[in-house]
Amino acid sequence: MVLGLTTASPRGSVALWRDGEVVAAEHYEDEMRHAERLFAVVRSVMRVAGVERADIDALSCDVGPGSFTGVRVGVASAKGMALALERPLYPVGSLEAMAAAAFEVAGPEVEQIAPLLDAKRGEIFVAIYDRSGAESRPASHVPAGETLAHLGPAAQQPALRFCGRAAAALGIAADRCVHTAASALPDAGWIARLGAARLAAGPAPELSLMEPAYLRPPDAKRPQLVASPFV
Repeated sequence: MVLGLTTASPRGSVALWRDGEVVAAEHYEDEMRHAERLFAVVRSVMRVAGVERADIDALSCDVGPGSFTGVRVGVASAKGMALALERPLYPVGSLEAMAAAAFEVAGPEVEQIAPLLDAKRGEIFVAIYDRSGAESRPASHVPAGETLAHLGPAAQQPALRFCGRAAAALGIAADRCVHTAASALPDAGWIARLGAARLAAGPAPELSLMEPAYLRPPDAKRPQLVASPFV
């Protein structure tokens, strides 16, 4: 039983993965209130599934990239739950989860997926994954208008598709995109599924070593201290 969660985008979600399937999940769209809503949704999902905290074998959360505040909320909340339950926590990339969801429905001719996630400030988070889950182009943030140029010739390859809500804003043709709810934004069902695979593969990293993957400096800056003329 793996509890997955994400708050890295406008859509928050929580899901329970057990025996090869999602047994309960809940989503909401409220980017500014992840901290207020997340734990209520966790309780709701567990109630629907009819499970207790002791039934959870591991947790999984996406560590970014995504909203600065959202990623912080998700990672800190997941760490707190892992400590309280004394369970392992497996990190999953936001773009990785989107690509995995897209591959689930993509045809066999699709060999690569480029997930696109709005990074605000006119920028896009983007990466390229193959069917094994490996990154053939590492996650990065680029000006939205330069996304396709950043990907270079790979963006024109017939075996590559895009996914994510941000694809429409870039004017990418519909037949070059994979359109599913789970690949539009990071989805807790897929985060739990990928976490379950990592649980089966080996131990989780130390909680103290798990950090958000912001990919860029935060918008907020420390205030500059100015010497007082009266000193």
